Amino acid sequence: RYPEALTLVSFMHRSCVALNEVSFSAVLSACARSGSFLLGKQVHSLLLKSGYERFGLVGSALLYFCVHCCGIREAEVVFEELRDGNQVLWSLMLAGYVKQDMMDDAMDMFEKMPVRDVVAWTTLISGYAKREDGCERALDLFGCMRRSSEVLPNEFTLDCVVRVCARLGVLRAGKVVHGLCIKGGFDFDNSIVVHILSFIVIVKP
Repeated sequence: RYPEALTLVSFMHRSCVALNEVSFSAVLSACARSGSFLLGKQVHSLLLKSGYERFGLVGSALLYFCVHCCGIREAEVVFEELRDGNQVLWSLMLAGYVKQDMMDDAMDMFEKMPVRDVVAWTTLISGYAKREDGCERALDLFGCMRRSSEVLPNEFTLDCVVRVCARLGVLRAGKVVHGLCIKGGFDFDNSIVVHILSFIVIVKP
């Protein structure tokens, strides 16, 4: 119910009630999700005067707004200014590049990340998987993820890679992923089951 939330924030501001880190974060997220560019820019101006932009939750919401409403270059400026000490910003910027299909920039961001969690790995893998010529790269990245031992794949990673295996028609890799699904307890996940069945139909031994 974004319109109601934004109306309440406007009323709050007109009533001379100062926004804090929680309300700034909430309204920027609502602006991003509703595509409210002008209101989001006004909130951004208030935020800069308040000094709350370096609070982790607020910085993340601001970058999320910029990625979705202001364009990737403005998001880069915000990221460079606020990235120190806020790991979430790295993942948000990575997702922004993937959303814009800027995979070279996404890979560069990924390689510079101080910590690469399963969300970062999966975001990058899924970005390549969506490209017509990116499935082999996605599968290579999945192999790198497993060899790195940094993180274990989750259900979203495995679901993405199962679809990649089906598109490439690679039986051996698909069986490995299927085994990982069973080992991780994801073999009853509805989406994974559907894509495993599709894989079996498409890729016959």
